[in-house]
Amino acid sequence: MDMWDYIDTELPFTTADRSLHMKDMGSKGWKLVSVSSNPVNESHVFFWKRSQSQDANKNDITAYSETK
Repeated sequence: MDMWDYIDTELPFTTADRSLHMKDMGSKGWKLVSVSSNPVNESHVFFWKRSQSQDANKNDITAYSETK
């Protein structure tokens, strides 16, 4: 059975190039599971997962949080 690590990242609604964020996360082995909006913070929340076997270095988990 696969074991997964999960992380969520948040970008403001005003972020022009979300694709750069998604490419960066994908290059680190993360797979996009879902996207939700957070109207209170005026942001999109991205939910990611990756196999723990790809998680040899947990230090590459970068907290993506941009504020307006």
